[in-house]
Amino acid sequence: MKKIITGGFVILLLFACATAPKGMTQEDRAAIDAVVNKWAKALQAEEDLEALIDTYWPDFVHTSKKADGSVVETIRDIEDFKIQQQEWFDKGDFYARIVYSEPQRDFTSQPGQAIYTISGKLDQDKWGWQDIFQLAKRKGEWRIIDHVLIGLP
Repeated sequence: MKKIITGGFVILLLFACATAPKGMTQEDRAAIDAVVNKWAKALQAEEDLEALIDTYWPDFVHTSKKADGSVVETIRDIEDFKIQQQEWFDKGDFYARIVYSEPQRDFTSQPGQAIYTISGKLDQDKWGWQDIFQLAKRKGEWRIIDHVLIGLP
């Protein structure tokens, strides 16, 4: 009897982990994954500015921070972001060398929104960074509303 009860709890736990949080459907999770994957592909493989910009809401905020948390720069204008990102693309072909971690997904801290954190580095470099995305759904579509880039020591 104890084994049956324990087995039932294990199955219940597995089911709970596999289901989407309240208000977050499996379709939402898949759509959010697709946005983050599109962002990484546009940055890494293609250096595709338009595809990258398409992952953000027009009123998004992009903040760059040092490892100590001090703010280096905050961009609130999509046109300013386009100019800056194009300048970075023009500096060299290092984006193809970026290696990203699997995302850490948080669907509960901000109800109705998702927070994804990925760590990146160039090849085997010790220096790296984290990209933290907050995604929001509007009219059935998910995009990035807040992006924080943190340089790591």
